[in-house]
Amino acid sequence: MAEEAVEKALRINPDSWQAQLEMAKSLYGQSHYVLALRELEVRRRDFPDVHLVRANVLMRLERRQEAVGEFRIFVTEAPADPRGERVQQIVATIPQAALQTDFVQP
Repeated sequence: MAEEAVEKALRINPDSWQAQLEMAKSLYGQSHYVLALRELEVRRRDFPDVHLVRANVLMRLERRQEAVGEFRIFVTEAPADPRGERVQQIVATIPQAALQTDFVQP
């Protein structure tokens, strides 16, 4: 039902970043992480909640390094947001080893 309302809003105004964010959140809630990320990437917006949703999607896709970057942008852009403390706790629990990228030297 909510997804249908968002789709209708996007048909009326395809540039609505709020509707795109809600669609991404709906897809995330249904465990459609790749589709949620695609929805967020269609028109890359620089808005705190977009970074927060993108970070959560990236965490589910096990793309932790990118997720931490998005979490940090969220905290920087919304320093007074009450969710910021929880975001910082999440970032602190991610092992540094999980953020390292292994490259094989040729």
